[in-house]
Amino acid sequence: MRHLSLTHRLAAAACIASMALVPVLAQESGRPVSVSKSAVTDYAARCPRCEVEVAAMHELERRLDAVRSDIGWKFADIDSDRADIQEQKGQVAKADRAANSQVGTGGSGFDPSTGLTTHSVTQSDGRVKIWVTNEDGDTVGEPTFRNRKDVDAAKAKLEKEKKELSDLEKKLSDDIKALKTLQAKEQKTMELLGEARGRVAACEEKCELAGHSTAYKVGLIAAAVGVAVATTYALKKGGSMPSIPGVTTPTAQTPTTPTPTPQTPAPQPETPTPPPAQTVTPPANPLDTFRGNHTLTGEQVSNTGCSVANSTMRADFVVQGMAGSNTATFVLAANPIVTFTGTVSANGAVDMLTRASISGNSINVRLLGTIANGVLTGRLEYSFSPTASQCGGAVVAYAITVR
Repeated sequence: MRHLSLTHRLAAAACIASMALVPVLAQESGRPVSVSKSAVTDYAARCPRCEVEVAAMHELERRLDAVRSDIGWKFADIDSDRADIQEQKGQVAKADRAANSQVGTGGSGFDPSTGLTTHSVTQSDGRVKIWVTNEDGDTVGEPTFRNRKDVDAAKAKLEKEKKELSDLEKKLSDDIKALKTLQAKEQKTMELLGEARGRVAACEEKCELAGHSTAYKVGLIAAAVGVAVATTYALKKGGSMPSIPGVTTPTAQTPTTPTPTPQTPAPQPETPTPPPAQTVTPPANPLDTFRGNHTLTGEQVSNTGCSVANSTMRADFVVQGMAGSNTATFVLAANPIVTFTGTVSANGAVDMLTRASISGNSINVRLLGTIANGVLTGRLEYSFSPTASQCGGAVVAYAITVR
């Protein structure tokens, strides 16, 4: 393994630096953020002894991607919880009005034979108060009470709606706690991944230095052995010298009067010439050939219970973003109109999540795919809220192409 030139070292440093990670931050309100850029790289070990470290790094990259995906879906759960709570508050208010609509209603009846008047009125607790007065308006005896079945039923429905609201609020609280746990896990995984990448860089640095030192020493030893052999044969007297593989020697002449043979200085080992620096060309940005107006076509590939979903789809698809940036906004001009905002990885991978509404029903929409040669192929998934009047809890998926 040869020693890396300065250009190669700078390129390697840039490669490591490009692996910078941006955590998904919690939001206490508003819509969920899109799934962030994939952390998985295609980095390969340049030294056999570093393969274990690189494998450990890739495993942590996959774990980071998984926890970030969980965070994205948890944001969607929280957004759905809030929408369900608002809807349930409306149901509680409606049931409350029904339960209390009879408060204050009642009537009275006069009995001419006794001169007594019987009165009745529905109270706030749902019971009907009944009392009797004489001709002077004085109350006769003690009032009595009875329950109204219609009011009791309305009160029971109100309590049921309040219980459902309480359950939804608890689910929201649990999901927020789960989100914070996932974010803590993401932060810890990022720290471990940073340490793993540092170990990979340190391991390969040692390999590079060790490889250069060993090659240099082997070169010096080989050169020294060659010089020693050549010198020994050159100093021998009389007769022709035997042939030595790799060393050409002249035929020696035996003079009448021995004359010292001048010694040719031994050749010095040449310093290895480093290879010319290679120019590292950054990978092309997949978005550079994808921005602009396109057409999305899709075919339904799975459906878990939405009978009104179309079997095919075709719609305009607009890609917006700054030149050279891997952040983009995708607008799907279908019904409903869906907007995705997120990042596209260097290898063209797309994984974005957003939220939309159709006919008053909340849906989560996820876009998965790969951009290559200006074309996006992949999958579009619509996940309906469990409380949706149509398609409740269903997931409809389409295989799509955007070109």
